Amino acid sequence: MYAYKKKIKFEIRRLINFLKLFARSKKGVIGLAIILFFTFISVAAPLLTPYNSRGEDPRRPGLPVGA
Repeated sequence: MYAYKKKIKFEIRRLINFLKLFARSKKGVIGLAIILFFTFISVAAPLLTPYNSRGEDPRRPGLPVGA
């Protein structure tokens, strides 16, 4: 049990050191911000679009597909 706790502390310390080093890298932070931005846009896309994602039947405008 003691070895397990020691390993966990080591991993946490290692992660914290990595995050500190990563935060100093301007390019790394900008890259992460870009990735997070596009991830947010892709997840929130259904909320941002003004139309139904299923579309409309072109033969019967105003009705959803399959109606």
